[in-house]
Amino acid sequence: SQSRKTYTALRLATGMVEEMERITGKKYEIWFANNEGSRGRYYANEFKYKIIELEAPHEPEMYYDLIEYAEKSDSCGVLIIDSLSKEWAGAGGCLDIANATGGSFQNAWKNVSPRHRRLMDKLVDSHLTIIATMRGEDQYVMETDEKGKSKPVKLGIGAKQGKDFEYEFTCTFSLDQKTKLS
Repeated sequence: SQSRKTYTALRLATGMVEEMERITGKKYEIWFANNEGSRGRYYANEFKYKIIELEAPHEPEMYYDLIEYAEKSDSCGVLIIDSLSKEWAGAGGCLDIANATGGSFQNAWKNVSPRHRRLMDKLVDSHLTIIATMRGEDQYVMETDEKGKSKPVKLGIGAKQGKDFEYEFTCTFSLDQKTKLS
């Protein structure tokens, strides 16, 4: 079962660009920055968007440059980054950079933290509408069903991203895998 974060982001962005066009009379595009393999193409028959493929290493600077590039465009109305978790926990992302630095924890993060902070500041300061999806950080607990049998149940406890990232966004929400989208 999937949470359908990609679908939801595209649906939200579509409504946004339609409203932007209604207000301004100008046509805008959805730019979809994809680092989730072929997932970026799953909904090409249902939504209209431009795909930008992102590949490892997922350094913060790649995402910063992506936002700057989109900001310079007259056609980008909404930028979707699917998934921003790769900047933190993907190949070549912040965790990999810190681990590759070696030495003490403080030395490793003295290099990585400012790079990550610069990207977070860019997200906040950008004039663009940016939708960033993130992979869930899961935890399992044991629950007893109505028949008295114990079974593991997956709980979403947040997103794979740096500490307090959610404060960098105007709006955040989590999708429960049990939720039905209509």
